[in-house]
Amino acid sequence: MLLQAAQRFAHGRRSPPLARIAELFIREEQRHAALLRAFMEDHHIALKRTDWTDRVFRLVRRLAGLELYYTYSSALN
Repeated sequence: MLLQAAQRFAHGRRSPPLARIAELFIREEQRHAALLRAFMEDHHIALKRTDWTDRVFRLVRRLAGLELYYTYSSALN
């Protein structure tokens, strides 16, 4: 879903590299999540299914659109 939104965003901005950048970013974030999960399982730390901060972030991202997501990500670098 997020990747499809990135592809639409890139197409709308006539910037095909943005779709590939988003794909790589998503893949890297998923890798981080897998590493964190493995660490937590190895140390017997209970996994959370959800957290209010995740719900708020997703709501803001949906309301503001993908452009905010890219702007925020770019500001971190």
